[in-house]
Amino acid sequence: MNRRRVLRLGAIGVAALAGLGPLVGQRLRSRRADKDLAEACRAALVASFPSKVTDDPAAAAFMDAYLPHARRYPARFSPANTPIHFLTSTNVIVHLETGEPLSFDMIFDPLESPCSNHLGAFYAPVGEHRV
Repeated sequence: MNRRRVLRLGAIGVAALAGLGPLVGQRLRSRRADKDLAEACRAALVASFPSKVTDDPAAAAFMDAYLPHARRYPARFSPANTPIHFLTSTNVIVHLETGEPLSFDMIFDPLESPCSNHLGAFYAPVGEHRV
């Protein structure tokens, strides 16, 4: 009787592990895909901007916010589009031209937050534009 119980429990355990195998595999593949996506987005940023920009904490904050968008909307937020979204979500041009600290508030998405485009902000050194 005891032997049957042990065999039955063993069979249940093996069945449970067999059922969990695909789930664990899918989870591992998903983590690898996330890592690949993060590396591709970071590589696009590094290829487009100098290291003083990409090493800034604001760039890291941008990447942390960009990756969920890239997972959710891969066509609109692809790795190739990372530099464009960085331009419109940060003050990187002002940072490079004037030395103002790099800042990131939120990801610019014209469908969700059309008024948050940093690139469209009127930034210019004093005297450059006569208003």
